[in-house]
Amino acid sequence: MLRSSPKQVDLSKSGIYVFESRHGPDFSMDMGNWDFDKICFVRQGRGRLISPEVNRLISEDDILYIPASVSHHFVDDQGAPLTLIMICYFKDRLQALPTTNAALNDFHGTVSEFAILDLARTHRRTAILAGLRRMVFEQTSARPGYDTILWGILCQLIVMLTRTAEEYENRRHLTKGEQLFAQSLDFLEERYTDPLQIKDLAAIAELSYRRYTTLFKESKGETVNAYITRLRIEFAKKRLLDTGNVLYSALEAGFGDLSHFYRVFRVATGKTPKQFVAESTGPMKEGG
Repeated sequence: MLRSSPKQVDLSKSGIYVFESRHGPDFSMDMGNWDFDKICFVRQGRGRLISPEVNRLISEDDILYIPASVSHHFVDDQGAPLTLIMICYFKDRLQALPTTNAALNDFHGTVSEFAILDLARTHRRTAILAGLRRMVFEQTSARPGYDTILWGILCQLIVMLTRTAEEYENRRHLTKGEQLFAQSLDFLEERYTDPLQIKDLAAIAELSYRRYTTLFKESKGETVNAYITRLRIEFAKKRLLDTGNVLYSALEAGFGDLSHFYRVFRVATGKTPKQFVAESTGPMKEGG
């Protein structure tokens, strides 16, 4: 259904509401303000976000933060009306707990009002979009406990957006190529326990396989595979100390083959996983 006017939302029940708004060519929105915060993702189209102080162009893949009680409205490009995913929430619900309040404070300290982040520039795009789609699904289904899931995903999105904004700020001085290479490193650092292929990292950096591996070794002093293996071994060591379970630790660290894990672990540490645990914490737990 194409909308000609803004959707009216009620946050009185759960303090959070998520919806997708597909604007028709005749969509019109008056300047107004609302008593809840908004995180808005531009799924399709072009337009402008206008307030008394701001007139900003927005387009597909942009995500922006709109604080409560700040007057604003959207004006669509009639040739490409907007489709928006809106997260509306009372931020005092997040301020109630120390951990979520800390995440919220980091978010507000990094992402200013009406700040626009281009998700096309971040390796987190897929994860952020998956979170948004899940929120729309849970809101639409409205199954028992859906609001708890919405709050949980919102907290994750806030952390991801904070990290993304920090990276944008820290890398403003870099060339486009340097920024893309840095994005590939961020992706690797956050996903090294997942199945990774060098060609995927090279694609993020918009480089050929050969050029990427050369730059990586110059940057990190070791090959991509050696770097990933080292990160996985360090992660596995921490999981071994937490659980004492060799199989679980190997799988969680991204090793799909236990015999390979044993070989790599011994080369890296000079010990078997069982010896490492025994020397570090005492007797192995059952199942290790």
